[in-house]
Amino acid sequence: MIKYNTNTFEEIKLKDLQHILITESPCDSKRKTNISSENTVINNLSSLLNLKLNKKYNLIYKDESFNHAWDIENNCLENTVILEKILTKHQDLFFMVIDNSIFVPALLRKHKNCQVWPRKYFSTGFRISKKFLVDENNLQEKRSHWFCCVLGRKDLFRSKFFDWMIDNNLHLKNKVSYLAHSTENNRRWEGVEHSEDMINSPKNFHLLPFNNFEDRKEIPLDNTGRFVKKMPVYDCLFNIIVDTWVVVDRPSYTEKSLNSIGYGNFPIIISGPGSMKRMQEFGIILPDYIKWHYWDDIPVDQLNYSKIEIIQRQLIKLFKTHKMEDIASDWYPYALKNLNQLKNIEKNCNEEEKEICRWILTSCQNISNKQYQHLIND
Repeated sequence: MIKYNTNTFEEIKLKDLQHILITESPCDSKRKTNISSENTVINNLSSLLNLKLNKKYNLIYKDESFNHAWDIENNCLENTVILEKILTKHQDLFFMVIDNSIFVPALLRKHKNCQVWPRKYFSTGFRISKKFLVDENNLQEKRSHWFCCVLGRKDLFRSKFFDWMIDNNLHLKNKVSYLAHSTENNRRWEGVEHSEDMINSPKNFHLLPFNNFEDRKEIPLDNTGRFVKKMPVYDCLFNIIVDTWVVVDRPSYTEKSLNSIGYGNFPIIISGPGSMKRMQEFGIILPDYIKWHYWDDIPVDQLNYSKIEIIQRQLIKLFKTHKMEDIASDWYPYALKNLNQLKNIEKNCNEEEKEICRWILTSCQNISNKQYQHLIND
C-alpha cells in the first residue's frame, strides 16, 4: 500500500519565501517534528498584525492533518478582514493562502498581492475514520432502518433532534443514541436532571443516557474509546449527524461524517453553512433524496427560520412518500463509489498538492528548481 505524505509544500524552503503557520498547538507529536524553526508560527491571525514581514513571498496555511484539526477562534469574515489589513499594509509583498474553509476567498482575491488556493481533496479526521471503512463486497444493499443518529455530548441542537425523534416515535424503528455525558468527567454517566446547564438538555432528559441498539456497558465514554469503536449501523440508510461545531460560520465536519461514508450511510450533516457541499467537493455523491441544497447554506442558530426543522420536515415527508427499499437500492451504487472515493482521498490529496507546490514554485519564480521537482512530478 502506497503511503502518501501531506502538506508537502512545507518542504519548499527558499530564501525569499516565508511560511506562516497558524496553529494553536501542534496537532500531534509526529506533526510537531515537521514544524521547521524557519517557519513563522502564530497562535491566531491577529498576531499577523504585529508581525514584521520582510520576505517577498509569504505562504499562509493552517496547522492541520489527516489525523486531527482544530478550529481557530474567529469566523471566516473576521479572519478575512484581518488578513485584508495585512495585504493592504504590505502591498509590496506577495501572499499565497492555502485555505481550508477559514477565509472568504473572493474578498482576498480582490487584492492584487494575494492568491488563494481553496483546498479540496483534504479532510481532517480521515485517519481516525479509516478504521470504519467496510470492504465494498460487504456493503449492504438492503437496509433495515431509515436512519441512525448517534449523539454524544450534550448540546442544545442535539437535544432538539433527540426530542423530535422521541416525540414522533422515530426511535422505535431506527437506531438512536444520546449519551449526554459530562465533558468534565468522561468516566461516569451524568444525571442530566442535576445539570447546571438545563438549557442544553432535552425535555425527554429522563430517558438519558439513551441507546436502543447497543449494550450500555459496551459504550465507551471517553473520546478515544468512541473514536475506535465500530458501531452496528451498516443496515441504516441515512446517518443524521449533529456535529460538534454546528454553530460555526463555515463548512465543517468531523470524523463522524466520514465514518458515515465508511458505514455506507448517506450523511445528513448538520454543521456550519456549506458542510454538505464541502463534502461533495471532494467527490462524495449526495443525491437529493431530501433537498439538502435548500438548507445547507443556512446557519443553524438563526431567528425566523430553523435549519433543523426544515430537515425534519423533509425527512418526515420522505418516510411517508417513499419506500425504504427503493431509496436503498438507488443509493447502493453511490455508496460503493463514495467508499472508494474516501479510500482514495490521500492519493487525490497528493495529486492536488503537486499542483499546489507547482503554484508556489511558479509564484516564487522557482518552477525549474531541481531541488523540488519531486514535489511536482510523478
